[in-house]
Amino acid sequence: MRLRCPWVLMTALTFALTAQSETATPVQQPGGPPQLLQIYREFWKPGSIAANRKIEAEASQICVELACPHPYLGLESLTGPKETWFLNGYVSSTEQTQVGEDYQKNPALIQALNQVLVRKKPLSRADAVNVFARYQRSLSHGAPWSLGEGRFLVITVIKGDLSAKSNPAVDGSGFEAADGMRVIISATRTRREADARAAKAGRETCVFAVRPYWSLPAKDWVAADPSFWRHRLAARRAGPAVPLTSP
Repeated sequence: MRLRCPWVLMTALTFALTAQSETATPVQQPGGPPQLLQIYREFWKPGSIAANRKIEAEASQICVELACPHPYLGLESLTGPKETWFLNGYVSSTEQTQVGEDYQKNPALIQALNQVLVRKKPLSRADAVNVFARYQRSLSHGAPWSLGEGRFLVITVIKGDLSAKSNPAVDGSGFEAADGMRVIISATRTRREADARAAKAGRETCVFAVRPYWSLPAKDWVAADPSFWRHRLAARRAGPAVPLTSP
């Protein structure tokens, strides 16, 4: 069975091979958008929300206990179809390659998370999608977004016709994938702010909640909003994760 890991955002081996094919990336400025953003999307069946939330929380705790080597952000859609997104950001392709190698050195983590995927398969309405997208200054407007910033994210996904008419200026940091898909992300602190911004951005835009229990935060994320992340840190000090058994 092919190992896949949404918290790694690919298998460790595929991760490393993909990284080797990437071109060099400019150095990221501190506090700015990641130069390379990896987006792993999962699609939930109706009625599976509670079960998925439980599994995601357990998987995140496993990543803590088995020393996941790289921070990641877990999101849950609040508007539009029900989805989970996991975001990983990289300063350069060199960093991405190193992270892939670090995962290969931790087979226990990969094996444990592969068991999670077995449990989640019956709850999914479609296969997960993994995308690499590069930061594009030309697609970005307003305040820049940094990975880990915000309690809610407003995300616009633009596919297909990418003419000026179909690609209006939307506030946020823009990223473009190899297939031309564009993703624009901005952060807010409250749901009310997020809903207002999404309504202004248009129908391709959805609101997502950052889920601390599904994330492995970097130190600077915690320092920027300690009250938001404190429950996640408390979970790190809790007992062992729930055993991974089939539903």
